[in-house]
Amino acid sequence: MRWFVALLLLTWCTAGIQAESLDARFMAGLRARHLYRLAEVYGNDRWQRDDLSDRERTELAIQLAMVHTDHALASPPESRDPLWAKADAACAALVSGWPDNPRRPLVEVQRALIAFARGEQLRDEMIGAAAADAATALEHLRAAARRLAEVAQALEKRLIAWRLRPPADSSPDALTVDELDSLAAHVGFHLARTQRQIGL
Repeated sequence: MRWFVALLLLTWCTAGIQAESLDARFMAGLRARHLYRLAEVYGNDRWQRDDLSDRERTELAIQLAMVHTDHALASPPESRDPLWAKADAACAALVSGWPDNPRRPLVEVQRALIAFARGEQLRDEMIGAAAADAATALEHLRAAARRLAEVAQALEKRLIAWRLRPPADSSPDALTVDELDSLAAHVGFHLARTQRQIGL
């Protein structure tokens, strides 16, 4: 179904922003085989490590979010809510626990796309459904639009600041100005998709 595309934020990252770690590739392989529980156990175990770099922790948070998102999208409606909550919590854990992680914008975008995937799935399934289902879909799509708009604004400020005064020395895991530009373009694309879904 078309909404499976919504969770694939990092497909474009393989071309530039993200050089995936072995952990990320392993978890992606487990997801592709629908081994969600195994991927969750592995990811949670890795998450407890103290020696992860900013890049590795970001990749892990995104992979955990994608595991739960895939699982929710493939599950019957009555089983989805806890999985959506876990997907959001995987991103929220990095955002709140590592606020200075230089790759945090990637996780913020992924978090917004979780709400988008959830809302889009509900919208696709609501043909002939109750008005309450339509309201729930709209709620998640609007949440995604708000988050994407916030990330877009933060990225714009960051790009302006970078161009006015490039950082003298930054973390090797920090996003470059080209990566920030690319991310901003993708955020704009997904924001437009979300607004279209709200209109539909």
